[in-house]
Amino acid sequence: MIEVNKKQDCCGCTACAAICPKDAIIMKEDNEGFLYPTVDKETCINCGACEKVCPIKYPIRQQKRKDDIYYIQCKNENIRSQSTSGGMFTALAEFVIKKGGAVFGCAFQDASCDRVVHKMAEDMEDIHEFRGSKYVQSDVNNTYRQARKCLKENRLVCYSGTPCQIAGLKKYLGRDYENLITVDVVCRAVPSPFVWKKYVEVFNKKYGNKIDHFKFQDKIWGYSYSTMSVYMKEGSGVKDYHRGIESDLWLRMFFSGLITRESCDQCPYREDHVSDFTIWDCFAIKEYVPEFDDDKGTTRMRINTNKGMEIFQQIKEAYRWKSMPEGIAKIERAYEEKKNLQVKESFYKDLHEQEPEHVFNRYMPYTVKIAILQYGRMFTLKLGIYKSLKKVWNKVKNSSR
Repeated sequence: MIEVNKKQDCCGCTACAAICPKDAIIMKEDNEGFLYPTVDKETCINCGACEKVCPIKYPIRQQKRKDDIYYIQCKNENIRSQSTSGGMFTALAEFVIKKGGAVFGCAFQDASCDRVVHKMAEDMEDIHEFRGSKYVQSDVNNTYRQARKCLKENRLVCYSGTPCQIAGLKKYLGRDYENLITVDVVCRAVPSPFVWKKYVEVFNKKYGNKIDHFKFQDKIWGYSYSTMSVYMKEGSGVKDYHRGIESDLWLRMFFSGLITRESCDQCPYREDHVSDFTIWDCFAIKEYVPEFDDDKGTTRMRINTNKGMEIFQQIKEAYRWKSMPEGIAKIERAYEEKKNLQVKESFYKDLHEQEPEHVFNRYMPYTVKIAILQYGRMFTLKLGIYKSLKKVWNKVKNSSR
């Protein structure tokens, strides 16, 4: 029977709960809102299946192939504008659905936007929910079982998620399926669903039912200016909310490391991706492919398997693409600042007991320094020199490491 003695030993993928033949495992939230398995010992038959499928205890090792990395831009500009980066995933999803397949991805559970889950889509109308990053750990619910059912019916399946979610799916399935396509998204860490709910609560308190939807990494000020946006309902009379990475509360908490899951610090899939495709941003596209630098978004895509290459050959006409030269074919990540454990514990304790707005203001105050950064970035953006200054700043920052 599976037991989680240290939180860093569980990524919350739910493979153990999905594989249990007696449904003796329930995924329960801890005080940070992250899911961990709880075993009903009276129902458990000690078959050991739950332990065998744990992707942290028994990591998958996928045979490495020659790096095939591409810069990708979807030719459909409407799709690219709605996507976080270059719109690679939508064309792949369309390929699967046209063949009568099913696509699994991350979306808001409902119109409240306060919970992020995995869903299954069987037509293109539902794919739009999967577009755009969701900086919250999603609950995969019963989608592992749904995916297996579709696979056994010989339907083509595309499943996207974080690297550990893809590893959890593969451990759960127990074998490779030719009709399974997997896509993992490079993530620096997964943030707390509980804190996200409190963040949304603050907006609801301020704007009530006037909120239409949230959008992470919005491109309203261009692809190079990562923005959190909250769009209000049409006719509400309230201005939409837009703040950059330096001033939005959620983005600041995320990149500080205050609200991320413990297992992410030691993730075995940071480098060893076990998907067919790995996708991530490319903010520095001007350095590599100047003709792609239109500030509307570019995806970097690494093909990890022969199956992935076969699929790419069938869908590549949907993209503008260029292969990445050898020597720079690597995945860059911004690692978060590690927060003091005592600070983290007191933060969650206070958030459970006090008004979230007061807690957020105390632990992540909007300071004069942040205000200067915010208005400085907006000023340089309007002058048209923001991207150039950002490039210089990144070079200075990288050289000082």
